[in-house]
Amino acid sequence: MSTPLLLLGDVRRELQADFPNVAEHVVKYAIKSRGIEPVRRFGTMRAWTRQQLPAIRRAIRQTAGK
Repeated sequence: MSTPLLLLGDVRRELQADFPNVAEHVVKYAIKSRGIEPVRRFGTMRAWTRQQLPAIRRAIRQTAGK
């Protein structure tokens, strides 16, 4: 069985409980600025796994100063 992949919008939706009003560009900036690499690319789209969500959550908190 393969691991489900999350696109940027999916990542944002997964983190809605912690960051209810976070914009997609904020998530993108946090991921890029902290060097969190996607596990797969589909042309210009990038995909991450659920196992990367804690790192992305930390990145958003750090870039937001929280």
